Amino acid sequence: MNEFTINALTLRDALSGAVIAASKDETLPAFTNVLMRGNAVGVEFAATDRYIIVSGTVTPATDSGNYSDIDVLIPASTVKTLIAALKGLRDHAQATVRVVDNTVTLHVPFTGAQISGTVTDSSQFPRNHHSLFPETFAAIDEIGVNPALFAKLDKIPARKNSAVFLKFAGATKPVTAEIDHATVTWKVIIMPVRRQA
Repeated sequence: MNEFTINALTLRDALSGAVIAASKDETLPAFTNVLMRGNAVGVEFAATDRYIIVSGTVTPATDSGNYSDIDVLIPASTVKTLIAALKGLRDHAQATVRVVDNTVTLHVPFTGAQISGTVTDSSQFPRNHHSLFPETFAAIDEIGVNPALFAKLDKIPARKNSAVFLKFAGATKPVTAEIDHATVTWKVIIMPVRRQA
C-alpha cells in the first residue's frame, strides 16, 4: 500500500498550483492530468500543457518508505474534486492520501470526507521534465512570453503579498518563476515564444 499523511492545507495548495498547468486539450491525455510521484524528498505534484510546467513538492509527516513507490497520473477533474474536499479546513487538519491499484483515495479525519478517483500510471508524462529547468542564468535583451501564462502565476498558492521573481537563461530558454510558499517547494517554468517575422 502507498500512502502518506500531510497537512490538508498544504495538500490543497500543492494540488491547486499544479492543476493550473494541466491542459484542457482532451486529444493530449498525458497533459490533462496531474502527476503525483513520491521521491526521497517528498511527494511531487506536477502538470504541464507543454508551455508551462508547475511542479510543487511537499514533505509528508509519513515516512518516505510509505510513499516512495507512488507514481501516478490523476485526472484534472479528480484533482478539482479533491481540492473541493480540502477547502474550509482548519490549519491543523490532516489528510491521508492512499493509492491502491488504479484508485487514489483522500481521507480527511473528523470531517468524514473520503473521496476516491481513478488514476493511471505515469508513463505518458514527460519523464525528463526536470531536465527542462535551467541551472544557469544569463542577462538577455528580450524574450517573448505568452501573457496568458504569466496570468497563471497569480493562481499558484504563495505567501501573502510575496513577489514572483523571474530568472532568464537565454532568449530561447524557459523562463523560471520563483514562487515563495511556506510548505510547498515550487518549480515553475514558462516556455518562450519566437518573434513573428
